[in-house]
Amino acid sequence: MGKGLVPPFRKGGLGGILLGGEAPLRTAAIVSGIVFLSLMISPVVSGQNVQLSIPASSGAIGAEVSIPVNIGDTTGREIIAAEITIQYDTQALSATDATVLGTIADGWLIFPNTATPGEISVYMAGANVLSGSGTFVNLHFVVQSTAQVGGMYPLNFTRALLNEGDPGVVSQGGTFIPEPGGEPERIPGDANGDDRVNHLDLLKLILSYGKNSGDAGYDPDADLNDDGNVNKDDVIILWKNFGASKQ
Repeated sequence: MGKGLVPPFRKGGLGGILLGGEAPLRTAAIVSGIVFLSLMISPVVSGQNVQLSIPASSGAIGAEVSIPVNIGDTTGREIIAAEITIQYDTQALSATDATVLGTIADGWLIFPNTATPGEISVYMAGANVLSGSGTFVNLHFVVQSTAQVGGMYPLNFTRALLNEGDPGVVSQGGTFIPEPGGEPERIPGDANGDDRVNHLDLLKLILSYGKNSGDAGYDPDADLNDDGNVNKDDVIILWKNFGASKQ
């Protein structure tokens, strides 16, 4: 081997063409042109991550809500499967299901798993390759009565996989804000709304007994059957449920 860093090449080989041939500069220019054209014809997308995100959402206490998982541009990424796991606060939400109807994954098979409290996992796959961006999957929850109205409850990705890892994923969680719900249903006979039927309800009924709607002293809460007057029928309702409670 000579003193230089590059070993000698035979003129007939590839090394001879590039380094020791009769027209090295012309050949190098041709090779460079082929590489340039290849890059122009085949844009590189494999190194770009796809974004999965959960927008901020809200819902009334006691209601069923649907929270979307959105996906960025999927065109040309050959996405045919996904695994997603979302962690949430059980004080605010309880997961019930996940669906793809009306999303860009409409027609895919979907297998939601809600067995673990505070977690919903979704396994999805389909024959049709995804294209475009938009809602990927809808997660369904019931807003819990223990949720704090106006509180901010996080929903975070603990797993986000497309195909078998290609393309990569950048995930961004969201928040859920509970809103006031409707008037909770009372126990029959619970005139004062404290979730139990006892002597306090009887006292409220006695104070309004014999009064009709529009009379001074008429208490609509003591009118247990909502017929516009407080009478023996209301006493019977209270008596049948005396001692009942939600606890």
